Amino acid sequence: QNGINVIATAQGSSELNISVVIKNESLGKALNVIHDGFFLSRYKEMNLFIAGTGLVGSSLLKQLQKQLDLLFNERNLKVRLRGITNSRKMLTDIKGISLDTSREILKTGGEKADISLFIGEMKKMNLRNSIFIDCTADAKVAARYGEILSAYISVVTANKIACSSEYAYYQKLKTIANERGVRFMFE
Repeated sequence: QNGINVIATAQGSSELNISVVIKNESLGKALNVIHDGFFLSRYKEMNLFIAGTGLVGSSLLKQLQKQLDLLFNERNLKVRLRGITNSRKMLTDIKGISLDTSREILKTGGEKADISLFIGEMKKMNLRNSIFIDCTADAKVAARYGEILSAYISVVTANKIACSSEYAYYQKLKTIANERGVRFMFE
């Protein structure tokens, strides 16, 4: 469900011991998933990657900032912004980016925006419960949803292009999301 390929499994002489072999790049994600499954962490972490900092994107950032405490205290949900991009600049940080200063940081820092590189960074971070939020109206961004969903990253979009273009593309996205156990949400 989290895109971690198990190469081999072995059960020892005890029924309490199971060993698995996975690729090194999946190690961090696998440990977090196992910890959540066995030790029931008191909160769930949600890792956000936001494209678009215009009216919709900046409103979303403000709403998230206002709701952080409520989400944590009432829903046991810790929201972490790991990446943000607009048409000019992009910024990703595995340690997290402040929601309230992210737009200002993006203006003064970051690197030249490139949606391919941004998606590559999301995939390289390989974090569980990752969500790509598209607040753009860019067809180039919408065309990448299949790749994002295939990397076990959910997609939430205000961008209507993917859902109002060819029905076959919409069906393809829904199928990938169902196969990968992630969500494709819109509106």
